[in-house]
Amino acid sequence: MAYGSGQATVFSIGVTALCTTVAFLSKSATSLVTIFAFFIFHMIGIFYGKGGVRRMISICLGIFIAATYILLLMNIDLIYSFLDKDPTLTGRTEFWPYIIDYIYQRPLLGWGFAAFWIPSNPSAEEIPIGFGINEAHNGMLQLLLDIGVVGTAFFLFLWTRNLVMAVKCTNGPAPEIGVSALLLLVGIY
Repeated sequence: MAYGSGQATVFSIGVTALCTTVAFLSKSATSLVTIFAFFIFHMIGIFYGKGGVRRMISICLGIFIAATYILLLMNIDLIYSFLDKDPTLTGRTEFWPYIIDYIYQRPLLGWGFAAFWIPSNPSAEEIPIGFGINEAHNGMLQLLLDIGVVGTAFFLFLWTRNLVMAVKCTNGPAPEIGVSALLLLVGIY
C-alpha cells in the first residue's frame, strides 16, 4: 500500500500515539522514559539534518542532554528514592555477582546462546533467588554469559562500526536514514 506524504505523516503519528498510549496503560516507567528519549533524539536528529544554525542548536542540545544524563546517573539512588522505586532494580542487582562468577568460569566463548538458563543446567539453579529467572537482566552480562568475551567483542565491534556508518550517513545525502539508524543503535545499547 503506497501512502502519500500526508497519509504517511498521519499514519506515523497514529502509530506513535498508539505505542505511547499502550506504554502509559502498562504503567511502565522504563517504557515511558524510552519513548521520551527516542522523541528527544528524533528532534535532535531533525534539527541536525536541517543544517546551518539548527545543526549547532542540535549539537548544543545533545551536549546538554549528555551532561544531564551523567548528572542523573551520579545521583541515581536519590532519584530512585524520590520515585519510590527499588534501588536494586527489583532484586536484579542482587544476583549479578553470581552471574559474574559464572562468566569467569567460561570467559572466552561463554556458555552458548541461552544455554546457561536451560532447566538441565544445575549451575543456573544454584543462584539463590526465590523465583525462577531465565536471563541476567543486564544486556552486557547476558552477552558475556552467552557468547563470552570473543562474541561480545565482535558484537561491540559491529555496533561501533554501524554507529560510525550512521553518523556518516547523517552527514551525507540521506540524513533521515542516518538518524533512524542512530535511534536503532541507541535502542539496542
